[in-house]
Amino acid sequence: MWAQYIAGSTKFPGVRIKGMDSRRKREMGRKSRDISKLEQRHWEQVNERRGLLELVRDAMATGLRVIRQDKYGWVVHAESEWQTHLQQLTHERGIFPINKSSMNEEELEWQLCPIEGWNDDRESSINEASMHSAAEFVKNDEVRVAEDKSDKELNDNGEYLIRPYLEPLERIKCRYNCERVVGLDKHDGIFLIGELSLYIIENFYIDESGCICEKESEDELSIIDQALGVKKDFSCNMDSVSKSISSWGATLKAYSGGRAWAYNGGAWGKEKVCNTGNAPHPWRNWKLDSVHELLKRDYQLRPVAIEIFSMDGCNDLLVFHKKEREEVFKNLMAMNLPRNSIIHAVPERNVWNLLYCNRVSCILFCFSFSPECSLQNESNLDKRSWYSDLTQYPVFPWVLADYESENLDLLDPKTFRNLRSQWVVKHQTGGGVQEEVESCYGTFINLLYLYEGWDDPEIPKFHYGSHYSSAGIVLFYLLRLPPFSAENQKLQGGQFDHADRLFNSVRETWWSAAGKGNTSDVKELIPEFFYMPEFLENKFNLDFGEKQSGEKVGYVFLPPWAKGSAREFIRKHREALESDYVSEHLHHWIDLIFGYKQRGKAAEEAVNVFYYYTYEGSVDIDSVTDPIMKASVLAQINHFGQTPKQLFMKPHAKRRTDRKLPPHPLKHAMLLVPHEIRKSSSSISQIVTVTDKVLIAGTNILLKPRTFTKCVAWGFPDRSLRFMSYNHDRLLSTHEDLHHGNQIQCVSASHDGQLLVTGADDGLLCAWRIGQGGPFALRHLQLEKALCGHTGKITCLRVSQPYMMIVSGSDDCTVIIWDLSSLVFIRQLPEFPSPVSAIYVNELNGEIVTAAGVLIAIWSINGDCLAVVNASLLPSDFILSLTGSTFSDWLETNWYVSGHQSGDIKVWKMVHSSSEESAQIEETENPTGGLGLGGKVPEYRLILHKVLKFHKFPVTALRLSNDLKQLLSGDSDGHLVSWTLRDESLRASMKHR
Repeated sequence: MWAQYIAGSTKFPGVRIKGMDSRRKREMGRKSRDISKLEQRHWEQVNERRGLLELVRDAMATGLRVIRQDKYGWVVHAESEWQTHLQQLTHERGIFPINKSSMNEEELEWQLCPIEGWNDDRESSINEASMHSAAEFVKNDEVRVAEDKSDKELNDNGEYLIRPYLEPLERIKCRYNCERVVGLDKHDGIFLIGELSLYIIENFYIDESGCICEKESEDELSIIDQALGVKKDFSCNMDSVSKSISSWGATLKAYSGGRAWAYNGGAWGKEKVCNTGNAPHPWRNWKLDSVHELLKRDYQLRPVAIEIFSMDGCNDLLVFHKKEREEVFKNLMAMNLPRNSIIHAVPERNVWNLLYCNRVSCILFCFSFSPECSLQNESNLDKRSWYSDLTQYPVFPWVLADYESENLDLLDPKTFRNLRSQWVVKHQTGGGVQEEVESCYGTFINLLYLYEGWDDPEIPKFHYGSHYSSAGIVLFYLLRLPPFSAENQKLQGGQFDHADRLFNSVRETWWSAAGKGNTSDVKELIPEFFYMPEFLENKFNLDFGEKQSGEKVGYVFLPPWAKGSAREFIRKHREALESDYVSEHLHHWIDLIFGYKQRGKAAEEAVNVFYYYTYEGSVDIDSVTDPIMKASVLAQINHFGQTPKQLFMKPHAKRRTDRKLPPHPLKHAMLLVPHEIRKSSSSISQIVTVTDKVLIAGTNILLKPRTFTKCVAWGFPDRSLRFMSYNHDRLLSTHEDLHHGNQIQCVSASHDGQLLVTGADDGLLCAWRIGQGGPFALRHLQLEKALCGHTGKITCLRVSQPYMMIVSGSDDCTVIIWDLSSLVFIRQLPEFPSPVSAIYVNELNGEIVTAAGVLIAIWSINGDCLAVVNASLLPSDFILSLTGSTFSDWLETNWYVSGHQSGDIKVWKMVHSSSEESAQIEETENPTGGLGLGGKVPEYRLILHKVLKFHKFPVTALRLSNDLKQLLSGDSDGHLVSWTLRDESLRASMKHR
């Protein structure tokens, strides 16, 4: 091109140069554009590859982070499992036993048992697990990788922070900020709904962008409180003490041989702890199939809470944002929880239609009712959210006015408090329900004058500035029981109140509440007055100081009719609650607390109006903008009382008292007549009554709950365990080598039929989870845990699901109580003089009856020996079977039956040592029966009431029907006998009386 340009330029210099220059420019422009496109394409490819590399790097970083957090999770869970195994190794019957007497008092802690059931206060020998090694591992490793975290990681919704606390392969579907209520404290954290479990992890929060963040300090104000508009100084905690890992956890002096109320986590006793930053992270998870019930609850008179009940009896009260509570509940219900029990129903007008025999359950029913729960679901009646929230503790009435007599006369109306009134006429005179004008008239007039003369445009009229139920009253009564004693101290600024103001005498407390000298005291009672003697005793030797008189405060002074026994006080007090007089008048008290006299004109006429903040709906807390005012309202609600929900708008019906209870066959054992109803081909080991049917099981056979259409058999030459149909006509499954070549000696099952416990001749107990659902469910047995404690073969075994415990007896002369929920050692009863041959657990009151040779002993659920007796003069007349009465948890519960090697059936009555019946029996030389009770003598005695003779062979099974119609007995030769009362004999006996 350049040669042409040069040649042309010589001929046509002007034209040629101009044309060639234009062509050159176009060519250069084209090439420049091509080069630019190539460069652009190159950089696009480079950026694309760089982006792909970034994605690969991010994916690898995420994977490594997940692996790292999974590693932390395994460490955390491994530490938790190790502490469980360590406890199993070092308990007093473990491989490396640590004797309690060798431990410092500071090392012994107590744990409030969180299970359902009334007397479920049991000893826990588990010391709080230290998680420092896991925490340091996590913390140090996080420091090493902190510099490598990219912005991408930090914006990963923060889920990597909580991964250690999740189940493997868990996927979170929903997450919410929440608070867990424990006593008077709230522990904030996050609530997670996963595909496998539900979780609550403390000291995390979800910010406005939805990212999970870790709290810098445990004392930071929670997200929910921030949204409510309160300040830290007014966050409803009146103490200045920093919250510990669990506000209910505190070390106390341990009572030697004491009970198990107590410790490590309070109502949240199964929590685990890990420190991954500046604040500890207690957490808990619920498997979806373990969630038993969900209930909507109020907290601080606001509809913001949900209570979760699990199958192991634990419950947790969780508080959410008001606008999120319904969403949380809806998402939980959408999970189709297998065991969930939620039914919406309209309130019944008459609680007596639901509950006949149990007055305690009736009052608890009223207290625990919410519109979202079903009154038709009786399993909801004994749910105890009040152990989580002290401000909503149930209120029970004073029922007695006589705390001075030597003997309590329940037929005299003057013995009882007037249930028509809240305060001024609690006392009765002249056998009626008249006002005690002489002592209370002036105060009564002052109350009415104050009410009528009240003139405040902002505060409505009220009769009482105090309340009949509050957290302070609960802690006043329960100051002798951990963890309430620690809460009581926190409420008083770190120490107990002055000794003269503590709960020290039932009589003096009644005088104050009845208006004698204290016009501002209107306190009622709490449920423990009717079922728990331990709260009246200072078993932990707490130092409450001395009164001005120099008297040291210790055990509570009881009325003379209690004979110095807390257990007798509870028994007689409960008897008074269930008496005919209270039956005829309790509906008046229900009208005051739950009914139409709670509010309005009827409340004014009944002198039953309290400060308006105590009523639900009286103030809209969310609409209060002033944080100081809002804090004041919340403090009033939290600490000065809350009136229960109003359930009944019309006068409540009076409970019928004309219903007659069936005669107790053991009480009338003199009139029992035997009838042989069946003859089996083998020895009878178990008797079960299902409606009108009587089912029996032979040697080495257990009828499987709940339907009892299947049975479990053992003792075969191949040492297997087999599931079969009831008639043994069909083999369902066979399980071999469950105890590694050792023969199974006994088997027991939980009431729901889901857990099987086996005991073998090697002294080992194994808990097995039975597969759920499908025709082949019985083919799967999953080992939950092996329990080591006995050194001889297991001879007898009982599983009590209402009290969540396993009781096992052995040839090594020991009885051990295990926790059914956590499958850990609880305690060993004192050693027996001979091998243990039979165990019976009363499912209503938790009493444990043991037989060793000819010795019968009755124990409380906390291991206190109540009564001991040598049942036979013949050392060879061993006791082979035991039973008791389960008709009622308060009426005629002191009857027991033993079956003997000789074929005799003996009926026993347990009476207090101060009773007239006990005085007629000669004192024995050895009142402890050879048991090592530390010098203590049982306060009750077993009196032989009747010996029933019919069997010619050893009596191997006993059963008292729940309807009290018959006593069933079976012997080793297969004879099944029914002992019943003849109507004509009973009528004749009644006439003679």
